Amino acid sequence: ALIQDLTQQRIMLNQQLQQAATVAQNNQLVAMINELTDRLNLLREAAADPTTKRELDALVPRQREAFVQAVIGLRHLVDVTSERYKALAEDPQVKEALADLNRKTKAKLTLGPSRSFLASAKLLEKVEASVLTATVELRKAGGVYWLDATFNGKVTKPMVFDTGAGITTLPAELADEIGLKPGPTDPSVSCKTADGTVVRAKLMTVPALRVGKFTVKDVECAVMPRGKADVPPLLGVTFHKFFTYKFSPESGTLVLTKVDTPEEQERRAAPRTGSSRASRSRRAARPDGPSTSGNKGDPAGPN
Repeated sequence: ALIQDLTQQRIMLNQQLQQAATVAQNNQLVAMINELTDRLNLLREAAADPTTKRELDALVPRQREAFVQAVIGLRHLVDVTSERYKALAEDPQVKEALADLNRKTKAKLTLGPSRSFLASAKLLEKVEASVLTATVELRKAGGVYWLDATFNGKVTKPMVFDTGAGITTLPAELADEIGLKPGPTDPSVSCKTADGTVVRAKLMTVPALRVGKFTVKDVECAVMPRGKADVPPLLGVTFHKFFTYKFSPESGTLVLTKVDTPEEQERRAAPRTGSSRASRSRRAARPDGPSTSGNKGDPAGPN
């Protein structure tokens, strides 16, 4: 089933590649196609080679995150381009120039995205619907279920999905890697570990934590003392309280459904007022990810 899904995604991306309007769009689509091809090749080899399967298990999370980030980057590029068209359409100088051109020709000219751009945007929506799903794959190891989480759009690490953990917990080494440095002024909290030990951890905040397509801003976490290196990173209620979720141990999947908080409902209903609007939505879960810009240069081609 996974091979079939990936093959379908590659077909859709190849169709979109034929209509790429810019070098940046071409290069991002080529990167996505190449990543899908690599994953398909590894999946086919893994069926006959246990060693390759272990290598695949380690590679797939990185490939998946790279693919998701590429789709997010394309969405950012499309949105920025659309906003630019809108701004130009409202520019008095552009309006005057367009009116001047129309006075000199019988064919009426309009400013807006090309047909190929609009077609590519529609294809991107299909890719987003098939790739950026709310279903997260879990891996069972050591009697617990693991998933991949991305911190601040940069660092991807496996975490234990724990329905009983009240707070997201990070080992000191992981906190260091994502730039969290507990200090004496940070509040402390008592945490009970799996072996029954109670330790004092430091309360801190992860600026952005993404699982699958969902990003939550300002996630409260407990950073373990350095003497408790045996405590795994736990994804707790401080992250998944923003969702309803269905955990299926049999299929090894976690289905996340976004929950609208009162703050989000208020934000959508209220007029846009800049900083107050931003502050109300800081802790909202978003079905997107960090913005990325397209690469510049010569167009690339699929491997």
